[in-house]
Amino acid sequence: MNIPIRKVLIVAIAATFSGFAMPTLAHAEPGITLGLDYGRAEARKFCSNVADCSSDDDTFKGEIGFEFNDYFSAELGYTSLGTLFDSNDNQFQASQDSSAITLSGIGTFAINDRFGIYGRLGAAHYKTDSTGTVAGVPVEDQDGVSPLWGLGIRVGLSDNFALRAEFQSYSDISRVDGRKDDVQAMYAGVLFKM
Repeated sequence: MNIPIRKVLIVAIAATFSGFAMPTLAHAEPGITLGLDYGRAEARKFCSNVADCSSDDDTFKGEIGFEFNDYFSAELGYTSLGTLFDSNDNQFQASQDSSAITLSGIGTFAINDRFGIYGRLGAAHYKTDSTGTVAGVPVEDQDGVSPLWGLGIRVGLSDNFALRAEFQSYSDISRVDGRKDDVQAMYAGVLFKM
């Protein structure tokens, strides 16, 4: 997942805020949305200089949102990032499961009636449940608020059902010893409009 972060972030911000400036299409109906997504998450630096370590896992998320028009929506969600740190070397004998409550705005640029690209900006209140020790000291649970952004594609199969794929980045998630790293994830999922 080695992506030039600055370039992707600029595109995500532009796509998100483009939703504010675009006119509403005549056929756009506001409505509640439900999203379910599954993928893979990784904290790339969590295992730096740590032997016998894993820093990626399966991830899933669910969101409830409101689609204001074809171009702008907001979502409140829950994300399980899985086990982002699991090590059994001489200094780190610990594991960490992470999850987050998220709130984000989404701006969509429609390519045609069914296909669009979108950007997401928001915040994640993350919580990490930690077990084990670092250098013999028991690790503690961590929590905090971090920025969240994403960039994805959406394919509408009907007026009420779409498929989507998205890259997301959660900034500055705490490792078991307090050091921080960005967690990056790739998702594929479905979106239902009520």
